Amino acid sequence: MKHIIKLFQILKKVFLGYETPPCVGVDIGSASIKMVELCKDSLKISSYSIKAVAKNLVVHGVINNIEQVSEIILSQWQLLNSKYTQIAIAIPYNAVIIKDMVTPKFKTKYELDNFVLKQLIQELDTDDIDFDYVITQEHLNEQNILVIVAKKEKIEEYEAVAQIADISISAIDVEPFAIQYLFDKLLNRQQFSKQMILVDIGLPRIRAYAFEKQRHVYFNEINVDYYSYIENAILNSAKDVALKDIIDINNFLVDLINQNKINPNELTDVIVADVNKLLQLVKSNLLVEKKISLSTDYDIYLMGGNSLIPGVLRKISNLQHVKVYYADEFISTLNKNIARSDLIRLIPAMSLAMWGQQIG
Repeated sequence: MKHIIKLFQILKKVFLGYETPPCVGVDIGSASIKMVELCKDSLKISSYSIKAVAKNLVVHGVINNIEQVSEIILSQWQLLNSKYTQIAIAIPYNAVIIKDMVTPKFKTKYELDNFVLKQLIQELDTDDIDFDYVITQEHLNEQNILVIVAKKEKIEEYEAVAQIADISISAIDVEPFAIQYLFDKLLNRQQFSKQMILVDIGLPRIRAYAFEKQRHVYFNEINVDYYSYIENAILNSAKDVALKDIIDINNFLVDLINQNKINPNELTDVIVADVNKLLQLVKSNLLVEKKISLSTDYDIYLMGGNSLIPGVLRKISNLQHVKVYYADEFISTLNKNIARSDLIRLIPAMSLAMWGQQIG
């Protein structure tokens, strides 16, 4: 956990600084773009927006049409009419590299900076990077440092989206780190004592965050592609529908399920199998890398729109033999006016909206 805390400190230096004004959290996802404004120093959402985006507009964090995404963000921003004037965004996890490095001791930070930069350029074969580091251990003549490296082109890509929309950026984070930070706060505030795995089921990937003693201890993810399953299910049940005309494919699927026009069992089984595969990987790596063994009564919490597909929660619980809940339960008390179908998808944007807020 000390490494995670230090990573947050690094990020706040690498990008735009720890001290920021309160801002709107903007989550640019593959299925939709979400905006969240929090009440001052609170996890209560004062206003929000969810706007579905067309397939392939954003894929695995890559924005394929910056102008189009900027237009969507601008229209959401104008409708939100926030009291805040800036936003916080997140670059994808695949845009950063985290490295442990051993360096000689230097008299000045300038010398150490130059040494680290030369090492990174040599290893990565590029100087198109931003980086920062923290000293994690000191010895007689050398030291261990933890380095986070960000691709300049990815930072510039996300900055360009805001600049075209004429919106100022208050902070840039990294997607999983923001989620980890939010749930560290939530678990601590609620004195959550059990081991927990948070599973985020998206369209292009599934992520798992492990927590112990109210702190994040491990993260992993696998890539998936549920678009094709959903598209096939829609085509098989609604043959007169043109897929190119469907923007919000998740809600369209849910509507067909609720109308009993689609049996979700095949998609549910695929999702549950992928979640099970990721959970086995997490359990194994926790034991090997962290020397942490999950108890028999740990909890699983689900987030992401696909977690609401009928049967997913129940089948994961039956397969893992543990209790499974929806992650919005941690924030629903303060946000009773927001439907679970929205709240569970707003968690990433909420974690970004915490920048500039005094929470916990």
